[in-house]
This record gives sequence, structure tokens and C-alpha cells, in this order.
Amino acid sequence: WLGVDPAISWISRVGVGKVAAPHIDDEECYWTREHFPNRKLTRYHCHISPPEIGAAFMIEKECYHMLEIGDVVKWPSIDSLHCGVNGSVKDKLLYHFIGAEK
Repeated sequence: WLGVDPAISWISRVGVGKVAAPHIDDEECYWTREHFPNRKLTRYHCHISPPEIGAAFMIEKECYHMLEIGDVVKWPSIDSLHCGVNGSVKDKLLYHFIGAEK
């Protein structure tokens, strides 16, 4: 339903009381560009843990907090700067997906 061929996916976790400092997922972006050299690439993430007060995920200027399980967000670019913070009482999990547009 996203209109892409699967390229790479992974799950990220930010533990209770932890912060994932602003970064770019260099290895995943490099691998995808290497294996899909002439394709337009699109990135998404899906919330796979329940919403918890204090757990937030930021992509560039956008902040996502209290999203429901199954909510999907399309990224501006596969190599967008992003970070996460978890001040809740449960680990925060996200499913990340990069696809090559059909």
C-alpha cells in the first residue's frame, strides 16, 4: 500500500531514561543506495509500541509523541537527521523501512 519495493528494514529501541542523540542512519542509507542505485528511495517508520507520556521521536523539525501502534510516518528523506528521547517507564520501539519507489 506504500507503493515501494522493500529495500531494508530494522527496529530501533530507546530504553527507559535514555536518549538517542541527533544522527543519520549512515550505514542503512549507504547500503540501500548501493543496492538500489537508480531508484528513488523513500523512508517510513511505524510505531510498534504503545504511546507513553515522555517518549518522543523527532525528525528534522517535526516531533512525534503519543502516536498509536500502527501509525506510519513518511520521512522527508532517507537520511534525515533524527533523534529520540524516552522519559517513560517502558522501552520505545520503532520499525524503520526504506523502499524503492515503483
